[in-house]
Amino acid sequence: MGKEIKMSKQYFVKLKPMGKFFFGGDVRFGINGQKEEFSSYIIESSMMPQQTSLLGMMRFLLLSNDENLFNVEQNVIKSDKMAEVNTLIGERGFSVNPDGVNSFGAILSVGPCCLYGDNECYYRASADHAFLSVNWKGIKAAVNGKEVEIPELKVKINDKEELYTGKAELSSSFMSVTSGKKVDVDKMFIKDSRIGIDKDYDGKSQTKAFYKQISYRLKEGFCFGFDVEVEDGIKLEDYNGHLVKLGADASSFVFEAKEMKPLFKEAKEGLSVVLVSDAYISKEDMEKANIRFSINQMRPFRFLKTENQEDASYYRINGTKTATCTERYELYQAGSVFYFVDEKTRNEFCDILKSRKDFNQIGYNKFYIK
Repeated sequence: MGKEIKMSKQYFVKLKPMGKFFFGGDVRFGINGQKEEFSSYIIESSMMPQQTSLLGMMRFLLLSNDENLFNVEQNVIKSDKMAEVNTLIGERGFSVNPDGVNSFGAILSVGPCCLYGDNECYYRASADHAFLSVNWKGIKAAVNGKEVEIPELKVKINDKEELYTGKAELSSSFMSVTSGKKVDVDKMFIKDSRIGIDKDYDGKSQTKAFYKQISYRLKEGFCFGFDVEVEDGIKLEDYNGHLVKLGADASSFVFEAKEMKPLFKEAKEGLSVVLVSDAYISKEDMEKANIRFSINQMRPFRFLKTENQEDASYYRINGTKTATCTERYELYQAGSVFYFVDEKTRNEFCDILKSRKDFNQIGYNKFYIK
């Protein structure tokens, strides 16, 4: 018997924020004497949700709307339906699986999150988008004991063309991969700051519990969007108009899905690779990659270890069944750009990104060539 081939459908999902939203990360508030390794009294939301959050939202959407499997009033999985639940959404959430993909039941894959507006999908612009030119003049430098080639970067500052030294602050933008149209961050996002003080259980203010939380709102005309592939029997349009939760502080979004081919397509020409989503590349793979030069930033990544439980407490961040993975991964941020000498070394790097099927399956490690 050969491998079973599952029929599937492709959807584009829009998530329209109902107000402000907060997408957390590895940094948390250090209040009430908590000793978090990565804690702060000032925390800022990420602009984009994690791919693991999108996956968790999709799993709970399918589960909570199936009255045969889930008791909505009691927020529990029906005790005799666990096997069917596992078939629908998989036994557990995302986990690092170097040997291949994970099983999320009827959810076959999730694409990278974008900002959607004016019939365009906008991803984080490449880190070199503000440069007028990238010229290779054989400038050599030693980095960590290894000789590397440094390009000459030219940028326009105060209407003058100058060499970039790293001191000038470049604009932060999102860009349509298909049309090349760029939109600055301040044309899409609005900051929403909240300052307060934490209190103990007796209602007394804690002298070291002042905090500042920075959330975001999207400007009119924009929403979040992503591609998702599901088994043929799933009709995501049935959930159009439903409210879904994503991120912290019960951030609410209106769900809308339309069956259509994936909007994101990889470009094929050029000797640089740009990440449209965060990407995991192991240290060993980075050592193998023959990268000429790169402009990148890193961010910490952890995920919740969740397994289906009858009381569904694993959906609550502070639930007793929830645990954060102990290993802290480092991801290259969306917008990072990597330059190569020829197509061979470029393709080898692309193969490294594609080889992590576990991350690829939920929208990480996605890129285009320019």
